[in-house]
Amino acid sequence: PQVLSSAVVTPRLRAASTRPDRSGNSIVTDPAASSQTSRVRGPIMAASITSLFDLTGTVSVVTGAGRGIGKAAAELLARAGASVVVSDIDQATATGTTEGIVAAGGIAAAVRSDIADEASVKALYAAAVAKFGRLDSVVHSAAIFPKYALLDITVEQWDRIHAVNLRGTMLVMREAIRVMQGLGNGGSIVNISSVSGERELVFHNAAYGASKAGM
Repeated sequence: PQVLSSAVVTPRLRAASTRPDRSGNSIVTDPAASSQTSRVRGPIMAASITSLFDLTGTVSVVTGAGRGIGKAAAELLARAGASVVVSDIDQATATGTTEGIVAAGGIAAAVRSDIADEASVKALYAAAVAKFGRLDSVVHSAAIFPKYALLDITVEQWDRIHAVNLRGTMLVMREAIRVMQGLGNGGSIVNISSVSGERELVFHNAAYGASKAGM
């Protein structure tokens, strides 16, 4: 599935200048005006989801779905008709996301999972299949973001970040693929990385950046 952004963009009112091409189609002749965007609000985005694609009858697992990007992805997938397994290490936030989806008319179930733990990841997919009978897609958003100065970070702190962000990604992908192959229906996996994996944006962020580069 393709996950869409729900960002709100402030409009600019300048009109674009156009001229016809050889086929009679209008082309933009003012590049500055062509960069204009319009305001997109939540209800409009929600209404447009089903016009783009319909995920009715499919099952999606979303990690890190208790808050942030993971929560937004879970909500969008539910709006598109998917049954969503809302996974987070924090049971309370996973339950909160699930309750919101159900209240909006969607289908969801909360499952606590620690992606750094192999048995916990296997249990996550087992719960998804037991609940909904299939697995079609995974959006992997779970990660941790502690900041440590490079000269001060301990081996234990470095290893914990990589256990969650990098080993966790391997476990989430490996076990999803195993389940999808076993069910015989294939599927899709979307991993949420970060621009921090390409360049330094935040001080004292070397461990997180390295883990996201690894993704």
